[in-house]
Amino acid sequence: MVFEDVPTGITEKVSTNRFHEATKRKLNAINDGNNIIFIPPEMDKPVTLALHRFKTYKTFGIHLKKLSLDLSNEVRLYAAELKGKYLFGKGKMSNYVSTMLTKAGIKDKRADPEYKAKVNVGSINVLRKSYISRALNDPSLSEFDREDLAFAMKHSPDTSPKYLREYGLNRAMEEKKRLENITYD
Repeated sequence: MVFEDVPTGITEKVSTNRFHEATKRKLNAINDGNNIIFIPPEMDKPVTLALHRFKTYKTFGIHLKKLSLDLSNEVRLYAAELKGKYLFGKGKMSNYVSTMLTKAGIKDKRADPEYKAKVNVGSINVLRKSYISRALNDPSLSEFDREDLAFAMKHSPDTSPKYLREYGLNRAMEEKKRLENITYD
């Protein structure tokens, strides 16, 4: 977290070229190469996420995402209570997400007798895929919304249907069973 607004030069460069190498180097220097949460002290300015380190960076480039003022103020309050520079946890999200998924019952603990390596794997992808599956199941989702969702998740719009496949197959099997059990008097 950086308690200031996004430097103007960075905002201008990203708006014209998401792949500007000098801008990426500046962002890397600000937060040891990690993505950054810029939190301006003024309550009327939004918090901005500077995303420049992620798996598909070479495809999507640097992104600056402004939060709503309501959410920005919630982040300000939460950040004020923290001791450290990370919004969630003390570093990378792996342990935080793993613990959260274990507490939610989605992932088994290694000590559990039911634990199977590479089967009970839970990661940020579980959260992302479940969000995408839920969002894509919305019948009001237009093609434009679908594309926006794909870009927000930093992958191709063609990837999104893969997340629905398993859900769709399960749903189809349930519907088939329901129809097979209908009796006519």
